Amino acid sequence: MSITTFIPDWVRRCAVILIGVLAATTVAANASPAPARADSPHLVFHVLGDLHANANGSPYNDHIRAALRDLNSVYPAAALVINGDLTDHGTAADYRVLNDLFANNPTPATILKGIGNHEYFAKSGVANDKQRFLDQAGRSSVYTQSVIGGYQFILLGGEDVPPAEYAKSPWTAILSDAQLDWLASTLAGGDASRPAFVFLHQPLENVAQRDRLREILRANPRTLFFWSHWHTSLRVNDSRLLTDADRFVSVHTGAVAYLWDANHVKLPDGNHGLQVEVYSDMVVVRGRDIASRQWIPEFSFRVPNWVQGAKPSGYSGTHRPIRKISPIATRYGKTW
Repeated sequence: MSITTFIPDWVRRCAVILIGVLAATTVAANASPAPARADSPHLVFHVLGDLHANANGSPYNDHIRAALRDLNSVYPAAALVINGDLTDHGTAADYRVLNDLFANNPTPATILKGIGNHEYFAKSGVANDKQRFLDQAGRSSVYTQSVIGGYQFILLGGEDVPPAEYAKSPWTAILSDAQLDWLASTLAGGDASRPAFVFLHQPLENVAQRDRLREILRANPRTLFFWSHWHTSLRVNDSRLLTDADRFVSVHTGAVAYLWDANHVKLPDGNHGLQVEVYSDMVVVRGRDIASRQWIPEFSFRVPNWVQGAKPSGYSGTHRPIRKISPIATRYGKTW
């Protein structure tokens, strides 16, 4: 006779309930709270920066694989934006590794790719390095626009590198007047009632034409500007990582390959990204710690859309304030 025959029914029922609670707790910890609002988001997309795919074998490749799988598991996004530094050295071999990772892991149907400084690390000449990226991205220009679900996705990119940097370590983005004119025209021609999403690998501090770029973005406060490059952990308390001081909202993406902490100590296992949810009255951005498969409550916030929603009571400023929502766990399953 089996020993289980002597286990009382109430003990079995309690065990089943306990197992169910534990399972539900595990799912809730990793599941996306995106559908928690009464209304579903119009659009959800993911943003990753600084993948650094490496043909010589590297933990970075494992981080890319983990990022693609984790983000797909939390929410089936409409698009994935790779915000520069797709590869470590910008070589054809690096791009082949990246393509294999995309082919063998779950990805959205739409992948948008921006150029970073590491795409110029092949040192085969700026024009050749740039063309290698363009061949990978399947387009003829480093800057481009896609419209997804009626929303503007604008990818900018460094077209050149200062000669002194190129000889050593490319870092600064050079944007042509033609690119900046195109950006101003593209934003002006968009739907003013909807947010626009602009992506550039470098933050304004590392753009040669930073003043002109800032001027264009300031003239379009509906813009959310996403940048990468610094590899800073999204858990670091640094106001530069998330600010609306220039009227538009500027957001750091974190990095996949590795991170730096507040003391600039390298975190080799660090792996952060973003989930962005677009609602009728706001945009919600959630930092994601991919290594631990947890949300980052200290880097989760909402940006009100004053065109479609009401201006917050008592606010007298001229631009949209960033309103933190933290921690997310207290919001899960509830309306805002």
